[in-house]
Amino acid sequence: MLKSPPSAPQPAAALLGFGSLALAALLVVLLFSLGDARAEARADEPSAAAAKKQPRAAAACRRYQRAKRRLGRVERSFKARAARTRSHARRTELRRAHRARTARRLARLRRLGRGCARARRNDRGARRPSPRAPGQEVISRATGVRWGLHANRWGRGNEGPFELDSMRAMGVGWIREEFDSVPDAETDTLYLNAAQRGLRILPLLQKSNVVPADFDEYANVVAAFARRFGPGGDFWAAHPELDGSLASTHFEIYNEPYGDWYGPVEPARFAALLRAVVPRARQANPQAKFLIPVDRTPDGERHTWIDDLYRAEPGLNGLFDGVAMHPYSGNRAPDQPNDPWGFARIAEARKALQGHGAGDKAFWITEVGWSTCPGDPEWCVSEAQQAANMERLAELVRTRYTFVDAVFYYHFIGFEREPTDTEDFYGIVHADFSPKPAFHALRRITGAG
Repeated sequence: MLKSPPSAPQPAAALLGFGSLALAALLVVLLFSLGDARAEARADEPSAAAAKKQPRAAAACRRYQRAKRRLGRVERSFKARAARTRSHARRTELRRAHRARTARRLARLRRLGRGCARARRNDRGARRPSPRAPGQEVISRATGVRWGLHANRWGRGNEGPFELDSMRAMGVGWIREEFDSVPDAETDTLYLNAAQRGLRILPLLQKSNVVPADFDEYANVVAAFARRFGPGGDFWAAHPELDGSLASTHFEIYNEPYGDWYGPVEPARFAALLRAVVPRARQANPQAKFLIPVDRTPDGERHTWIDDLYRAEPGLNGLFDGVAMHPYSGNRAPDQPNDPWGFARIAEARKALQGHGAGDKAFWITEVGWSTCPGDPEWCVSEAQQAANMERLAELVRTRYTFVDAVFYYHFIGFEREPTDTEDFYGIVHADFSPKPAFHALRRITGAG
């Protein structure tokens, strides 16, 4: 909140005159406010306490909506200007300048969103689940698996604890966080805040979604995380007040290298990366376990990805402890019949792993979700369908795909800036932190609500 600068000293008479005027104005405002509150109480609210909170919530949310509309106009203006620019170098320059200009606006939008959510928490927020013992593993009663959220809260500073409280209210026991460098003070802060809330972290270790050129540098990052945050790690020794059983037991090695959307698909190079990284990380912490990314589509490079890894490294089974899969199904339900490109392809991936003697490896779904973007019905769903798909997914994991050990829903929050941008609307809470139906669906799945 911005504070007004202190005013210059005034003569006593002027102060008395000003004080009288201010008192009169204050009485008028109070009378009008009292009348408004009484009217609202008669029309809408069941209690006087709710009547007092409603105007405050409405004002906070109006400020948030105004800021959101302003940012939307800025985004549209930038995109129109970029579309008129033919030079790739000039578009890159414009994009960088735009990011710099909008960074402060985005930060303010998030602050206003949190203020709006706090003001109307009694109306739209969810109650916290009953507390559980520190370190108690959350294995959902409905699914029999670990349930988590892709969060990306690293580096959020003071915003982090509030957001972690929201995740904790959903009953999840894990959050997935993306890190691109060796641990630092911000990393320690996130682990501290998460552990204080009984949350474990699954670190996704990568840099720019592209397999690095320097294997040695990347191996140092993975080994440093395993050494510091793995079971019995340095971080837990430095914080005896925390429950050490909340250590990161698993570490995810890179994100979707089987897809050409980040760069060339190079299974032999990724196998070489594993050979360089995993032994060193295990030496840093023998108790740490490592997940590698897999997929199995009906055709294309993702169809042969698993087999290609084994062709490049016949001893691959000794370099990982489990797999991480992202079985998105677009705007289709997870049990859509005859949908080999949807969620059901996890069975094909498992079959391929069994063929290579890896059927006993842990099988984690570290991303899955449905976007609720309003401008692209070909890829997006309604908020009600998002929640229904999540609950159907939980049922499938419980009854049909019993080999699944963990599910991380993607994503905690959506920024909701561009209606046709699917990535902006995967969140199960809105940009102002108010819950979607999927928020409550997840609480039911985890047994928190």
